[in-house]
Amino acid sequence: KTPQYLPDGYEFSSAALIFGETVEIDYKNADDKISFRCAETDSDVSGDYNTYEEEKKVDTENAAVTVKGKDGKVFLATWLSGKMSFSLSSTAGLSEEETLKIIESIK
Repeated sequence: KTPQYLPDGYEFSSAALIFGETVEIDYKNADDKISFRCAETDSDVSGDYNTYEEEKKVDTENAAVTVKGKDGKVFLATWLSGKMSFSLSSTAGLSEEETLKIIESIK
């Protein structure tokens, strides 16, 4: 499963298998990197252990997503779906609307 939607200007950058279990796909534009991760686990696969000022749960069509960030920007989103754990992170931060649009496009 990968995002079928990305904001304008983002292009595939790289893909990796981390510890033989977690898939990471990176997309970049001139100012930002979006990382999508997934693994068959019920643990957080984001690798992001920062504390964020803002955190809330948002219900989407497929899952309850935890979004974390500051100043109205989302830097990390995590969710579980079935036996899979997912994360989406952005180094520059995205709007909540854009973040959820990416997540809902994952097929």
